[in-house]
Amino acid sequence: MFGINLSFGKKDYAYKQDKQGNHIYEVISGGGNGKAPKTYAEKLNLVLSSPVALKVHMFLADTFSQAKFNEHSGNKVIEDFLYSEAKQPNPNQTWVELNWDIMFWLSLGNAYIYKFKDVVYCLNPANIELSKDQIKKFNRITFSQTNYKDTYKGTFKYKQNNGDVIPLELENLYVLNDLSGGISGDWLDGGSRIDAAYKIISNSNMALSSKGSNIEFTNKFFVSGKSDGSIDKGVMSSGEVKSLENSILGNKKVFATSYNMSVKPMVENIAKLQLDEAYRSDLLLYGNLYGIPKDVIDGMIDGSTYENQEKSLGKFVDYTLAPKAEQLANFYEVVYDKDTIKASFQHLPFNAVFEKEKTESIKLKLESLKIAQELGLDAKAITNELNLIYGLRN
Repeated sequence: MFGINLSFGKKDYAYKQDKQGNHIYEVISGGGNGKAPKTYAEKLNLVLSSPVALKVHMFLADTFSQAKFNEHSGNKVIEDFLYSEAKQPNPNQTWVELNWDIMFWLSLGNAYIYKFKDVVYCLNPANIELSKDQIKKFNRITFSQTNYKDTYKGTFKYKQNNGDVIPLELENLYVLNDLSGGISGDWLDGGSRIDAAYKIISNSNMALSSKGSNIEFTNKFFVSGKSDGSIDKGVMSSGEVKSLENSILGNKKVFATSYNMSVKPMVENIAKLQLDEAYRSDLLLYGNLYGIPKDVIDGMIDGSTYENQEKSLGKFVDYTLAPKAEQLANFYEVVYDKDTIKASFQHLPFNAVFEKEKTESIKLKLESLKIAQELGLDAKAITNELNLIYGLRN
């Protein structure tokens, strides 16, 4: 997870040669086939252009960024310990914004975190450039600590959005994988769920484009004129067609023609196309790939909040986001040399539902215990049961 073991085996890297003649290999994300995106730039553009994908990735990042990272030392807990390390991770962001970036990139496949002294950034993977020699070094299994450290010597190139290219130290780069690097065989690039979800995104975008086209045609009509069957009357001439179009599009409310006319809308019932339902269906499929339950998706679409949705949100956080938060907590333990850092979502509103259920459960147990006492249950048994109810040791 930590460091930057770039590759265990053959992998594609985008190649180019700079003005100085250096051979540069850009980090790209593996997987994908056909027209599926391969580079991180392509994956990012795909997500940013898809309402379904962007909705999911923003929801993941928004929810994840609300986690508090607490330091546990003996019986002492320092909440949001990051703020005791530095007011901000870097001059451009707050800690919440940094954690948002980390989750967003992680959901695309991998988060590349760079820490130098007191400054921490989550790098854009599309801007990371590695030389051919660096790729070769990382494409080996090392059993020697000396060889391992040698791999992390030197710098890599990072292209900033203003066009400047700056050198950064390899030893300060850390990688978090969404899918384990042990699966892809590449610890720098653990793979991306977008490779599997590409068709969902494509189909969703086509459905939305179809809706736009159909809406455009809802105010367009077919107008046809029929002959009365006499020999001297055939199909409309181009002049008659033009005259008819001008009459229909004119300001007159009533107009006359010798033709038997029929007017038919090009799109008679857009509701029958169920394009809005297709969006919901695609969002469910894409969200499911990222572990987001249906109740939570429904809340994202409808904007309403019900108790079952809050419970689903809590389960989603516990089973989907908590493991990712643990990854980041482990990173913070390493770079800040802490014993135990734990991510917490206990302050979020959905926990109130579980607290309510817990309180009601305790109340029911106490009422039952009171009845048992009235029936003659001895004092020691009562004490033992109370300890169990409140989680106290005997």
